[in-house]
Amino acid sequence: MHKSSLSCFKLSVGRGLGLAVAMAASSLCAQDDASLTAESIVKRYSEGNQSKSEMAYVKMETQLPGAPATERRILLAYQKQGEAENMFMRLLFPKEVEGVTLLAATSEKQELAYHFFLPALGKMKQLTPEARQGSFLGSDYTFEDLLKEVPEWHDYKRLADGEFEGAACYVVRASESRKDVESAYAFRDLFIEKGSFHLRKIAYYDSKESLVKLLTASGYDSKEVKGKTTRPRVAVMQSVESKSKTTFTVIEGRVDQDIDAEYFTPKKLENWPLLDVEEFIFDLGISVDVN
Repeated sequence: MHKSSLSCFKLSVGRGLGLAVAMAASSLCAQDDASLTAESIVKRYSEGNQSKSEMAYVKMETQLPGAPATERRILLAYQKQGEAENMFMRLLFPKEVEGVTLLAATSEKQELAYHFFLPALGKMKQLTPEARQGSFLGSDYTFEDLLKEVPEWHDYKRLADGEFEGAACYVVRASESRKDVESAYAFRDLFIEKGSFHLRKIAYYDSKESLVKLLTASGYDSKEVKGKTTRPRVAVMQSVESKSKTTFTVIEGRVDQDIDAEYFTPKKLENWPLLDVEEFIFDLGISVDVN
């Protein structure tokens, strides 16, 4: 065979083998992709979103059509101890909501308790199941929306794949599995990005299977966040009927730092003066501002 012909033959074989390998790899990926169950997809998402503790300084803005945005600043803390998980949100700004606190505690038996603190009342009150479906401080989030996904509480069904902002996504339908718990939603469709397993969108539906709200999430691993967070930098909840929206923006974060368990108790949070809150934040190295 002529030298040039031999070179062309080798090149063709090389390209052919490369293409064959690529096609085989693609086929294997497709098989692996198709074999993922709804439960395994949600598990991958949940595990990637876990840390033993997390603190975040967050800006919350609620926008009603034709009205100026309402802004609040929040200190958010999360802690996991064994199977128990605790979370509190403490409002820092503006002055009229300073000290308002939400505490959500999940026991090792997966029993959930919500407590809400208004400084004017001086004592935390446990929220009823009906109250959990209500709006959090007039925002587009309900109290139940603020919790992390808990796979043990839901039934999951994998739907046809979709996309969000050009990213291929698994789509999983989640419905409440606990018979003694009421939810504001009949089901939710979770859009979980392929590869990263980041949650990118949630579509919320009522008992008539009508879309009532949309949550979108972006900016994972964003360099615009000071410190570190497992959360998306920006999460936007939009209400379909009122056309209002509430945006959570993470300004600064800390992950896997030691937090005393007493901070996740009603007694501590209802007796936590502002100066001590400021010292707590300072010790974490978080720079709080309202600009």
